[in-house]
Amino acid sequence: MSRLNKILIIIGVIVLIFAIVVIFWPQGKETRNKKQETVKMVPASVVVIPTQDKTPIYSTTGAKLTILPDDQYKLTILIYTLRQSCPIDNEYFSIIYDYKNDNFVVTTKAENMETFLQWKIDTGYNGIADKYWVIKND
Repeated sequence: MSRLNKILIIIGVIVLIFAIVVIFWPQGKETRNKKQETVKMVPASVVVIPTQDKTPIYSTTGAKLTILPDDQYKLTILIYTLRQSCPIDNEYFSIIYDYKNDNFVVTTKAENMETFLQWKIDTGYNGIADKYWVIKND
């Protein structure tokens, strides 16, 4: 074999090794800290709050219907939407609505509490005041 053929074979092997390394190189995976690894994800869709029609409406009796302040309107829609979704039961927590006491009862284990709180943030239900939540740890 001539010297030129040996050099071409060596260059070919180097290019082949480089191509294999590029193909099988791990893709850009996110590095997570330990706290993020322990948080379990629950599929959640964000609550869409419709805009309130602020034009005065009069009923047939002549009574004027009340227009709520924006924060009270948002709270009312969030409570109504979550109440219609109850009972919610997944592997990390369950939520039922207690009509007698007008609150949501969350049953979860202590280690899944962070998952529940993240779910509240992801869905937008963190806008519901704490007085409407009763947490029961199993």
